[in-house]
Amino acid sequence: MSWTGWTVWLHVVGAAVWVGGHLVLLVRYLPQAWRARQPGLLREFERRYEGLGLPALALQVVTGLLLLAHYQAWPFGPLDTPYGRLGMWKITGLTATLLLALHARLHLLPRLSMQTLPLLALHVLLVTLIGLGLAWVGVAVRWGGL
Repeated sequence: MSWTGWTVWLHVVGAAVWVGGHLVLLVRYLPQAWRARQPGLLREFERRYEGLGLPALALQVVTGLLLLAHYQAWPFGPLDTPYGRLGMWKITGLTATLLLALHARLHLLPRLSMQTLPLLALHVLLVTLIGLGLAWVGVAVRWGGL
């Protein structure tokens, strides 16, 4: 397999771990914590998942930047190309994900309660939807862009 093939494969593995973990959090642990009125279940999931999820996100960032450079896409190329537009969407989604993750990690999780659970639930939903959207954008690379 070529260097690009390995890089794409690692990028997809990172995406599978990141998005899959957030889907599990959204459809399994969040409803369970809500019904049981035990927001600590989410804190426990985050503690266990963090060791796998954060390296997966870091892997996506590194491989994504390498792929952007390989395809000479934004920020390394013009936005008027299909790859440039895809790169812009990927960087925008990554930035939103990082901002939501930082806010949850620094402000919501340390003070997690039933009162703050709805805001954390919104964060989980948004990060999951952004992750799914970024996966869709990644598939669009194969089909020639948006």
